Amino acid sequence: MVLNVKTAVDPALRAHSAESLRNLCNWAVAAMDRPLPEAIRRRAALVLMDDLGAAAAASTEPEVMAARKIELRSLPGIEASVFAEGLPRASRLGAAVANGMAATWCELDEGYRLAPCHAGACIWPVLLAEAEASGASVETVLRALAIAYDITARFSEAFPFRLMSVHPHAAFATLGATAGLGLLRGLDSARFLDALQLFTRLVNIG
Repeated sequence: MVLNVKTAVDPALRAHSAESLRNLCNWAVAAMDRPLPEAIRRRAALVLMDDLGAAAAASTEPEVMAARKIELRSLPGIEASVFAEGLPRASRLGAAVANGMAATWCELDEGYRLAPCHAGACIWPVLLAEAEASGASVETVLRALAIAYDITARFSEAFPFRLMSVHPHAAFATLGATAGLGLLRGLDSARFLDALQLFTRLVNIG
């Protein structure tokens, strides 16, 4: 799928956009090797706790419980935790799907105020499932969350919705998950760029 087939797009502008995305990927990968400033670290932890609380609040909703049963049956395993009563376990994919579905159910999770996007809720379900399965440290998780949040927020501002015909979760959840997972798995900047470009081919923004 090609996002933009308009022949009138300025080639120079297209090239500038491509270079900007490469620079963003270079920055993100390099930032994973540096500690977060304390204020950003605390903010990332607050976002994570807020989103976890929202998922836990939704865990007893009948629809969420019914969906979780299907997900645990369809994607079994013991790699990662689902944040519900009894802390059931599933494959990392199963846990990410179950937690991601619950995260925004009650509309309590944090939101990025400068554009219609819940950047944290897009990232943490995949991030925590992968971290638990791989043994990543809390510091690494918070770093990946903060950087992936920044990337998701930048995309949400760069692609404003003319009409709210597509919910932003559908548009940016894939990007947030891709960015967080790529950073946690230590992709180099070229492979990280490839991953984000794949996202843009799978999701229609705007």
